[in-house]
Amino acid sequence: MLAFKSKILESIDENVTDESYIDNIRDHTAGRMGKWYYEGLGKSTFSHLNSYKKMEHSLIAIHESAYQALVANTQNRNSDKFEHLSSMENHSINIIQTMLRFNDELQNMAEVSASDSNEDVLF
Repeated sequence: MLAFKSKILESIDENVTDESYIDNIRDHTAGRMGKWYYEGLGKSTFSHLNSYKKMEHSLIAIHESAYQALVANTQNRNSDKFEHLSSMENHSINIIQTMLRFNDELQNMAEVSASDSNEDVLF
């Protein structure tokens, strides 16, 4: 996620105007986080968690905000650019907080599992 945000800021700093590049930023499934979430270890390990399902909104929103910031930059709309960069950062924080909740959910599941008594098991 940090690499993605750095890439966006670098693109803004360099005034990237390549429409194809900017359009590709919108694809939330193509980057490392998207692949982790939709295809990789994230999906196989955490998809059963409630917090995992809530992460998708922020993942999509980060990419949309980055796209809008780049478009605003090409149109010299600085106020809009900074608004979208702020939104991108807020959704990034939401993802980090969600990943921290993964740990809480897993710990709760482990505690429940450990507290289950085997005395009631029939076979």
